[in-house]
Amino acid sequence: MNTEQWLNMLRRKLQDVDVQAARRTDNELLAVASDMAFEYSIREVQDFSNVTVTLGDDDTPGEIAGATDPVMMILLYAVALEVLSATYRNRVDRGELGVSWKSGLEEESTIQAEKAYKGMIGEVAAALEQLLLIYQRRTANGRPS
Repeated sequence: MNTEQWLNMLRRKLQDVDVQAARRTDNELLAVASDMAFEYSIREVQDFSNVTVTLGDDDTPGEIAGATDPVMMILLYAVALEVLSATYRNRVDRGELGVSWKSGLEEESTIQAEKAYKGMIGEVAAALEQLLLIYQRRTANGRPS
């Protein structure tokens, strides 16, 4: 999987939950990928020390190098979780989610939307956890099983 394919898959995953989160630039998404790759490298998750993320500029697009397809998928879900969690926090801080109010005879609420959003973030987190467990199990002691 190349970087362009990875970015397209990531945007589709983000768009399933929040269209606004999917509108981030390539460099914004790659910067999060760089942070997540570094974090997993520090945690000594197998093969993440080989991953390098380069941000793009006007002349060249950004790139993820040194990652196998399984590592790219783990990185995809990790970035999706990070971006969606940040977007969720921003929406709560702005009062877009988790509030209710009454105006005259009408009552409005975004509490259900908040619960649904949290549920979808939970699904992404669960998928990431499963991918990590499967990957670490397959690469136990540095050997695929």
